[in-house]
Amino acid sequence: MTKFSHFTDLPGWNGQRRSLTARVMAVVLAGGLSLGAVCPLSLQAMEDQSVNSVVSTVQKDQATEITKDAWIYSLPKEVDGIVSESGMLQEDFSFQTESSIRHWPVLMDLRQKVTDFTLAGNRALCRLSLYFKDPYTSELRRFAGSGFIVGQTSVITSAHCLYDHEDRLGWVERIVVEVPNLDGTYTAYDSQKEDVNAVIPEGYGLSADSALDMGMICLSSPVGNWHGRLEASTDVHQGDTLLNAGYPGDLATPTQRPLYAASGPVLDISQGEIAAGIYSSGGSSGSPFVNLEGQAVGVLSYGAFLSGDSRQRASMGPCFNSQWIEWMSTNGDIGSPVYRAYNPNSGEHVYTMSFRELVILVQAGWRDEGLAWYSAQDEGKPVYRVYNPNAGDHHYTTSKTEVAHLESLGWKGEGACWKLGANDRTVYRLYNPNARTGTHHFTRNASEASALQAAGWRSEGTLQ
Repeated sequence: MTKFSHFTDLPGWNGQRRSLTARVMAVVLAGGLSLGAVCPLSLQAMEDQSVNSVVSTVQKDQATEITKDAWIYSLPKEVDGIVSESGMLQEDFSFQTESSIRHWPVLMDLRQKVTDFTLAGNRALCRLSLYFKDPYTSELRRFAGSGFIVGQTSVITSAHCLYDHEDRLGWVERIVVEVPNLDGTYTAYDSQKEDVNAVIPEGYGLSADSALDMGMICLSSPVGNWHGRLEASTDVHQGDTLLNAGYPGDLATPTQRPLYAASGPVLDISQGEIAAGIYSSGGSSGSPFVNLEGQAVGVLSYGAFLSGDSRQRASMGPCFNSQWIEWMSTNGDIGSPVYRAYNPNSGEHVYTMSFRELVILVQAGWRDEGLAWYSAQDEGKPVYRVYNPNAGDHHYTTSKTEVAHLESLGWKGEGACWKLGANDRTVYRLYNPNARTGTHHFTRNASEASALQAAGWRSEGTLQ
């Protein structure tokens, strides 16, 4: 059973959080994007003899593709064996003894059944049936799980739904992903009928670290186009209200396992994990934590119970940050992320699609502020980046005329930085008349734009 994780952050990756004005949730899940901070974690595994031994065993026995940050397993088309109903995976629960959890209130079961599938966000919530083969009996053990669509073919869930450490079952052998339709019926995508890959972080494969308990199911069908999808975001802060929606086993009937949702506050964000005051049960593993903008900001992997009274105090799982966004972008098809970094000495923000550039900036003392937004995937309006070598400042504009003017004053053009899509949300442009560097700021967060204007910044419209 995995407990709270205790791992070392990458040097210099200190998460900075920005408070946002509270917003009222009008629907169960909605669209939108807002900036947020990160909880740093390392996806890299240690290099030692025991690790090499584990990797060799996995490669030899289970045909796993090993990359620098992921294990990838192509599920077989034919899986034989007698199926037994095991119900839930052991990692769904964890008993805690830490003193901090004692201060969290005992959770009430406030889950409500979700029946409105006209909302695209609800049609992104997947019901999973997961079949693991017992290595000793060859029996197929069927478990219940949850997931959510984040790309055209990418479904996020918990890593323990794909790779079992507890009973040493290894990789899942068959996955059935059931996705809601507009009328509330479900379409099934079965690994025995189409190509499906299971992807987990290398660190989880080696250590079962609960902060790395996130995995991805890569389908060959474009489910994100046919159903719905949630946008992955880093916009989460302690005290925020989050929604969780999944397919719990304890509320299932003999013939159905419906979708249920509940909301609650963020109790803690530390060591790469979210602790939310939301009641959950087995079968909900892999379901999303969703902010009030309708964006997925983490994955529910287990319920935390206090040792002694056995009453649930929180639902917990990995918290999305820049590294998770890059991991999902590299191994799936969530889009092309644009990251935001802040220089506390100059007050400047930099926006970049280069994760490598973000890492270099953080190592130089900049603060990683997580995901800014996504670049348009197809045709879009280029946003150009120019640099002032005298002031050390960057500026962003869609106007070639403005670029030419700034270059005539000694600025250096750095080409297109990202693309704005026709249906992208507004990017506000603001100017600080009192600053010498970091004079311009760009954000899609209307609350942040309003707060800056109240502090003396001038609105210069939008990038569009």
